[in-house]
Amino acid sequence: MTEELGTPVPPWDKEDEPPAPPHIPTTPFPAIILGMILLFAVGFFMPYVTRSHTNVTAVVGWSIAAAILAWCAGFLLAFRRTSTGWIAGSFALMLIAAVLGAEVGVTKARRAMQADRLAYASIERRPDGSFGLPDGVEPGPLTRKALTEFNEIADIARNRDKKVEALGIALLAHPDAVTRDPSLLRDCDRFPRAKPIVDDSAGRLIALLARFQAPAPEGLSDQGKLAFETRRAADQARAVIAIRAKAAADRDRLDSAGEMCRVLATAHWQVVGGAFRFTDRADTLRFEGYRSQLAELDAADERDAAYGAKDLHDAQERAREASRW
Repeated sequence: MTEELGTPVPPWDKEDEPPAPPHIPTTPFPAIILGMILLFAVGFFMPYVTRSHTNVTAVVGWSIAAAILAWCAGFLLAFRRTSTGWIAGSFALMLIAAVLGAEVGVTKARRAMQADRLAYASIERRPDGSFGLPDGVEPGPLTRKALTEFNEIADIARNRDKKVEALGIALLAHPDAVTRDPSLLRDCDRFPRAKPIVDDSAGRLIALLARFQAPAPEGLSDQGKLAFETRRAADQARAVIAIRAKAAADRDRLDSAGEMCRVLATAHWQVVGGAFRFTDRADTLRFEGYRSQLAELDAADERDAAYGAKDLHDAQERAREASRW
């Protein structure tokens, strides 16, 4: 008996072959649309990411770089198995989306900067000494920072003046006030003792200036940045000198007020025709000398306030001119 070594395999019947899955043509269209949306958003926010709100070349350059990187990732994941037309088209479409987003972003950023400069030019001083904007004017970053600085300066100066005025300096020159309140002539040393109030406010103002510094405009060359920083440092140094000069004047005012108080407290006088009439002419000369010093210091304060208002007005005019570019 012969043993069979194997069973012959019957021929394959094609009718028994399972049907092939239907061919679904793959296109990168959904990936391209998604990439365009993302790249448009990237280009739109690129001015804020790069802090180049007005430098179109820099923003577009960074957006193109982002588009190339995104397209390379899309090519590896979705585009490389497609036709040459899809590959070239996807690159062009994604590039256009990034550049268009950058253009729209820069335009929006420029308009926001122009509106911010116009808002800065609208800053006004209110009757209570604070700074604000007219109704309907929305502050941008520059204006908001300026308002914060101006109001902090105003608060420091207002608190200093309130404490100094509480000593009664202004009342010493009025006979009716001194006659009505003799306590004004007690403890004349309270005036020079108040000098730390002046020194503290000056120190706080100088520290405030160091904290708030105007940013350099965009698009400046290295030489332009150096010139801006030099001018900014000079302006800050000039402001520090003005603060220290004001503090020195306030210390002189306190000294003069103390001496005036001592003259009134120790000399013999009476009120005649609404004015002090001293028995000793030397006391008259001393008193009038100190009162003249106070009047000169008050006049200097008024001039400084006028200069400060003019400086703010000039800065607002420059901001208004810059908003037209």
